[in-house]
Amino acid sequence: MRIALAVLLTIHALIHLMGFLKAFGFAELPQLKIPISKPLGVAWLVAALALLGAAAALFVAPRAFWLVGAFGILISQIVIVSSWSDARFGTFLNVVVLLAVVHGAFSRGPFGLHAAYERAVRRGLTRVAQAPVVTDIDLVPLPPPVQRYLRFAGVVGQPRVQNYRVRFAGRIRSAADAPWMEFTAEQLSFADRPTRLFMMEATMRGLPVDAAHGISCVRCVPARVPRRRALRAHVG
Repeated sequence: MRIALAVLLTIHALIHLMGFLKAFGFAELPQLKIPISKPLGVAWLVAALALLGAAAALFVAPRAFWLVGAFGILISQIVIVSSWSDARFGTFLNVVVLLAVVHGAFSRGPFGLHAAYERAVRRGLTRVAQAPVVTDIDLVPLPPPVQRYLRFAGVVGQPRVQNYRVRFAGRIRSAADAPWMEFTAEQLSFADRPTRLFMMEATMRGLPVDAAHGISCVRCVPARVPRRRALRAHVG
């Protein structure tokens, strides 16, 4: 999906270069019948560069894609309107890119799930807690194999773990007859205030699907763990 969008943006950008080439006389381009002034030619070039920048942002700066893409669409549509009879079909491409930009804004933008997850993570990590040191007495209630493992791992004499981060990938589905969804996920758990933050990126029928969990509980200590609907999952 991301590669297809990048190819579309690149093609759209290359088409915009035609307006720049015509305005400055670098190419005749008889298919563009409406004259293009040099200031508008610069605008065609800016639109092309912005669209190319949006294509690159998909891979190197996903959080900035929606912003760069929105700017590219705006300039693109302005120059398309200025040469409407020649370039009106470019509006269709802008609509397609706009859908991707809207998704990017709600997924990676400052008001999206990723941003909310990262804010919750930052709040949790900035908490200062004095972690007690693990002692041999702490291991007494544990089964002997667990005690041996923890001593072998060198946890005795070390501060208790306050948080940990896990990244994994796999497939997930909501029922035995439901289609599998490929996903990548990150989970950050805190022990000082029992909290589980979870962010998942999945693909359903070729379309991106994001899911977050636990963001609203980063400042609280739940009195009880609510029952959740079980998901059948295969992790690899």
